[in-house]
Amino acid sequence: MRGNGLCQVGHCPDNTGEVKPMSAAVEPRAPLPEHLDALREIASMGAGHAATALSELTGSAVEIDVPVIEVAPLATVHLLVTEPEACAAAIYVEVVDGACAGALLMLPADQAQTLVQAMLGMPCETFDELATSALAETGNVLISSFVNAVGDATGLTLAVTPPSVALGMAGAILESVIAASQSLDDQVLAIHTRLCVRGRSIDGSFWLLPDPESLALIVSALGMPY
Repeated sequence: MRGNGLCQVGHCPDNTGEVKPMSAAVEPRAPLPEHLDALREIASMGAGHAATALSELTGSAVEIDVPVIEVAPLATVHLLVTEPEACAAAIYVEVVDGACAGALLMLPADQAQTLVQAMLGMPCETFDELATSALAETGNVLISSFVNAVGDATGLTLAVTPPSVALGMAGAILESVIAASQSLDDQVLAIHTRLCVRGRSIDGSFWLLPDPESLALIVSALGMPY
């Protein structure tokens, strides 16, 4: 998924976006417990930033639950998708400059519509151009909140590319992103949280798919061995 367009995944032709490969000179390793503790702290910081940013966008108070973190080998990451055949909406960006990674925010399709309604202040029955643009903007803000938290904690200067939006089956979307990424670490980080916007709950999953060098760089910047 690349650019600002809408991509149908799971019941339409596969995504054909390209991701430039990075050299994989670092041997992939499983995170240590202390790594996960640091990542949980960063995720909580990112959730706080996301709540503040979304509150400013919607003009309403926004609450976000304490994030739950899961790390899985790339080969079994599909098991972290609880309903792989459920219809989902996803926003994807690439993290560039200080690190190289894919970042994906995935929401149940009906809850994505709820989020768009909160953004636009009007009903969202279909993902037309206006709704898709609002979803891309909102997703970009939420993803950037987590990416900025990583940058703040590590001192790395991180930037994200313009967001892309995809609609389709949750499992197919994740597989499409992984297939388009030619150099990934063996470990994938998933952050699950719940937003409460205008009295409605929205379940979101944030996926960080780094290349081996970038994961090592992030962990090292936290002052931990890798």
